Amino acid sequence: MAIRWRLLGIMLGGLFLLSLANSCTFAQKPSQYKLFWPPQLNGFYPELELMSSTGKKVKLSSFAGKVILVEPIGMSCPACQAFAGASKKGGFQGVNPQPGIPSIDELLTQQGVSPSDSRLVKVQLILYSPSLNAPSLEQAQAWSRHFGFGQRPNEVILIGDARFINDASYNMIPGFQLIDKSYVLRSDSSGHNPKNDLYRELLPMVKKIL
Repeated sequence: MAIRWRLLGIMLGGLFLLSLANSCTFAQKPSQYKLFWPPQLNGFYPELELMSSTGKKVKLSSFAGKVILVEPIGMSCPACQAFAGASKKGGFQGVNPQPGIPSIDELLTQQGVSPSDSRLVKVQLILYSPSLNAPSLEQAQAWSRHFGFGQRPNEVILIGDARFINDASYNMIPGFQLIDKSYVLRSDSSGHNPKNDLYRELLPMVKKIL
């Protein structure tokens, strides 16, 4: 009887290890992530394959293995423009940036993180044009030129399409979402009722998980 229980234990242990191996294999294959919306805190970030401001398709999951800072953007949003650096570079298309908001580069520097750190990828996910439609490539390129975003190797502008014109997207603006190296959404300060505080939670976490 004892031998039977010992064999059963070995078999169950083997099944557990096989299950664990399969889950780890999944975690190492970001191509298997699915598109769902909106992103869910503490879960894998949805797979986004969108046009970038360079005119080429980019998969967000291709940056798995690095820390990814995603900023959902409405181009007419005063806070989004402030985070992009409008206090120094001026508003885009006549929008007055929200006063008192430093650029994300300044905020990262205050946390002791270099905005050009190669372990960090900063993604501006432009979801809305100034007219609240899906943005065009030309509009995203004009935004990029105005703010100088996308000039560093670790900066990417992704252009949302009509699929993302919905309440979930609208409620994600303004703010940031922090994805860890395992492609899991670790902190979410996006929207008017953020789950995490940008200054006390999300920004300090960037340096911790780099």
